Amino acid sequence: MLRTSALFRRLPRWRWRSKPQPLIRAELLARFPDYQDDFQVLTTHVERPYARLDEQAGRNQNRARLLGCLQLTATTLLSLCAGVHLVMDQGATGAVLRIAGVIFGLVVGVVGQVNRTSPARATYLSARRGAEQLRTLCWLYLGKQGIYADPATRQRSLCQAVLRIEQEARANG
Repeated sequence: MLRTSALFRRLPRWRWRSKPQPLIRAELLARFPDYQDDFQVLTTHVERPYARLDEQAGRNQNRARLLGCLQLTATTLLSLCAGVHLVMDQGATGAVLRIAGVIFGLVVGVVGQVNRTSPARATYLSARRGAEQLRTLCWLYLGKQGIYADPATRQRSLCQAVLRIEQEARANG
């Protein structure tokens, strides 16, 4: 059985396929029965915003990487056409290489402009930051650290923190 190298697994795809990862894995639920109530609160209040931000981050990361790969490929082909044109500037071959060079030059320009103006990278970073902040909230909540130490206010504090993170992600992305 052939294993795909890590490089090729990380390449962007033409069509984004979501691979949702649960915030709290089933093995943790079974391993720590004392935390069932806390897991339920986290699943109720944090799981959906985390899944949304994680999906948005994955989709935008894929889009930004795809644009970068397209620009790199077009630039490489443009350089190849220019190099071959210098060596073989004869008749029809030279004309074909000039036309191909113009086409690849246009592709480089268009993809470069789209890449510069596309919000994909900024929204990717904003959504990823929000998703990781939500993941951190889970550990703080489970550890009863900081504002989550007081049993009377921990659930309300969690909901407020989740809302704040969602609003920041929406404002930045």
